[in-house]
Amino acid sequence: MKNFIVVSVISASMVLFCGCIADSVCLSDADCKAPEFCDKDSGNCRVECTDAADCEGSAYICRDNVCVLSGGADGDSDNDGEFPELSCPEDMLPVENLFCIDRYEAARADAAADNAGSDNSSAPQSAAGLLPWTGISQSEAAAACTKAGKRLCGPDEWYQACRGPRGQTYSYGRDYNPLTCNGIDSFCAEPEKGCGKKEADAGIRNFHMTTSGDFEDCTNEYGVFDINGNVWEWDSSPEGHGRGGAYNCIDSEKLHRCDFIKTDTGANASPNVGFRCCKEMESGK
Repeated sequence: MKNFIVVSVISASMVLFCGCIADSVCLSDADCKAPEFCDKDSGNCRVECTDAADCEGSAYICRDNVCVLSGGADGDSDNDGEFPELSCPEDMLPVENLFCIDRYEAARADAAADNAGSDNSSAPQSAAGLLPWTGISQSEAAAACTKAGKRLCGPDEWYQACRGPRGQTYSYGRDYNPLTCNGIDSFCAEPEKGCGKKEADAGIRNFHMTTSGDFEDCTNEYGVFDINGNVWEWDSSPEGHGRGGAYNCIDSEKLHRCDFIKTDTGANASPNVGFRCCKEMESGK
């Protein structure tokens, strides 16, 4: 009987041990090889898609196992790489030959490196070295974009521009890096995940907004800068969504993700919320 109990305990331990191994193929995206990501429900690495039917929304295609915005009604084609000759203004960038997006976060017409400006009536500009236009509601941001001959980006457009053609978690990659984009952890004495909150709890507040383009690696293949961190950005959703996180997010790893949507302020103005604009592509020059 004693031997039976010992054998039973050993067998149970082996089952638990083996079960743990089988259920822990991955704990985070860093454990998977791109384009795979970690499915937290199953603990397994998997790809986002194998065909368009795996993607949410009919305007997506599956390209290299990544869901990519195609703009098509059926989502089953990206024109096989053959596109009409289209272009964007100099301060904007093309995304998947579908639309143009501001290279940098919007700034007031009188903004400078040390002053966000006060001109709320003129069209915004998108340029490096300027403090972003914040404290603006979603409707005011939409009106400002209109003055520039542009519009707020749609939710799918903003998301595609952020995650890039490779479907990354952040514009710069799949894993959070406190030094790549401007977040609460970027100016710690020893930058690491969570250091900003620890310093803030100790009365140290080194985190701050920076001028556009200061974080030169905070970009992707499309060329958009600061779409993660620095300031939240409005998209055009009726509910009033902020995207991309800000310099003072307590959990920058989570809130800076391209797929995170801020809904707690509605469409109201906030000191750490700004915007960037999109527009339709133009016929080739």
